[in-house]
Amino acid sequence: MEIRGLGNGRVFLVGAAEIQMLRRFRAPLPRGSYEVRMEERQKRVAGVFLYERRCQKTEKPLFSSYPLTSDWIIWEKEEFDREFNS
Repeated sequence: MEIRGLGNGRVFLVGAAEIQMLRRFRAPLPRGSYEVRMEERQKRVAGVFLYERRCQKTEKPLFSSYPLTSDWIIWEKEEFDREFNS
């Protein structure tokens, strides 16, 4: 089945298996391409933000979901495991 997508106007295909699943869940057929649907989903979910931080034990740079203003202590995984799983 061929459906013209919204948003970017590109034509995309909806496969038989996807149509079958949508019918089983009584869900409507998609009106946008996969890329457009994922962009819309990301806007709704608001995504995860990663902040550049430093390990508070070794000062090595790392990425964390906790912002700089957070009171949480941030350690790199290897240091944490070495300290608490030895």
